[in-house]
Amino acid sequence: MEAFIMGLGLGIAGVIIVAFFKNIIDGWIRDRNAFDQPQKVTHTTEKTPAEMQRAAEKADFNFFLLRLAFVILIWIAMTEYLPELTNTVQGQLVEILRIIVNIMLAILKTIDELLRHR
Repeated sequence: MEAFIMGLGLGIAGVIIVAFFKNIIDGWIRDRNAFDQPQKVTHTTEKTPAEMQRAAEKADFNFFLLRLAFVILIWIAMTEYLPELTNTVQGQLVEILRIIVNIMLAILKTIDELLRHR
C-alpha cells in the first residue's frame, strides 16, 4: 500500500511538472503563431502589431534556447555514456568545419583577385 501511495504521489507530481512545461510551450506557440492569424479590426486593440511581432520573436528565441539546451544535454549525456561515439562525432565536426573554412578562404581569395584585376 505504501508503494502504491508513493507511486501515485510521484505520478501526480510528474503530471503537474509536465503540464506546467506544456502550458509554457503552448504559450510560446500561441505567441509565435498569433502574428500570422487573422485579426479583428477594431479601433482599439490590446496589442499593437509591433508588440505581437516582439512576442513572436521572443517565442522563436525561447524555442531556439530550448533546442540548444536539448542538444547540449544530449552532448553531455553522450560524453558521459558514449565517449567513443562522442570522439568520432567531434572529429567529424572538426573536419567539416575545416572544409567550410577552406571553402570560405578560397572564396575570399577569388574575390580579392577579382577586385585587384578590375
